Amino acid sequence: MSEETVYKAQVEGKEPNPLAMGLITLGLFWLIVRFFHIDLMSWLWPAFTIILPGAILLWPARRSTADKRHGLSFLAMPGGFLVAVGSVMLFLNGINHMEGISYMWPLFFVGGIKGWNYARRFDKDDVNLPSRERWVKRLVYLTGMLTLFFELFVFQSLPLWVPLLIIGYGIYLWRSEA
Repeated sequence: MSEETVYKAQVEGKEPNPLAMGLITLGLFWLIVRFFHIDLMSWLWPAFTIILPGAILLWPARRSTADKRHGLSFLAMPGGFLVAVGSVMLFLNGINHMEGISYMWPLFFVGGIKGWNYARRFDKDDVNLPSRERWVKRLVYLTGMLTLFFELFVFQSLPLWVPLLIIGYGIYLWRSEA
């Protein structure tokens, strides 16, 4: 009884089969959904109707290499746009606040710009890349400002601590400059 037993899972170099793991995960997920009577399509419809077509449009750019560019790589721009639209809609649908689309629209352009950058990632002579990245940053800031404006003044749905947090952050920035 002094011998150690080597189990099949302990043999080194043997990785689990990804297909098997995926099927087990899918089955467990499906079982949980059926057991708790969760209506997935009421939550995940943007993933299937918007994000998936966007990901399909991104695929040719994904297959491109520095040596061999795919002829349909330019589809990454509308693909990025669709993935951004679908992601925003999925998020807003998840928190049940679809009114947020009124101030989240700059993120759609961020997705398009990022898709274009992804399609042109192998172009060494792309002089406009820094300019496009600055636009991404500006659009994200614009989304933040629109979010604060709409949530504070139009919808008035943020709790009291949010304006206090904004004031505190402003005071922190003001004091850190001195």
